[in-house]
Amino acid sequence: MKYVGVREFKRTFGRLSKNGGAATLVVTKNGKPFGEFRRFSDHFDFEAFVLSQNSRFMRMLRRSAKRGPFLSQEEMEKKYGLS
Repeated sequence: MKYVGVREFKRTFGRLSKNGGAATLVVTKNGKPFGEFRRFSDHFDFEAFVLSQNSRFMRMLRRSAKRGPFLSQEEMEKKYGLS
């Protein structure tokens, strides 16, 4: 993890995003964390990452898990006549 000021980040974004340096850059403003820049591989599941960062979605997922086991797609189609 590397820390970089917001001005430096704006000025050198292209170079920072392409070099083989830190996978995560913490962007600071006035010495305090302001944002985060993460480098992802081509095979990274970006949608799963975004959902895992959403506290509302994660609360909904935890509530669903407490209700009982999940149904597979095949079980749902059979149960609700969706096939």
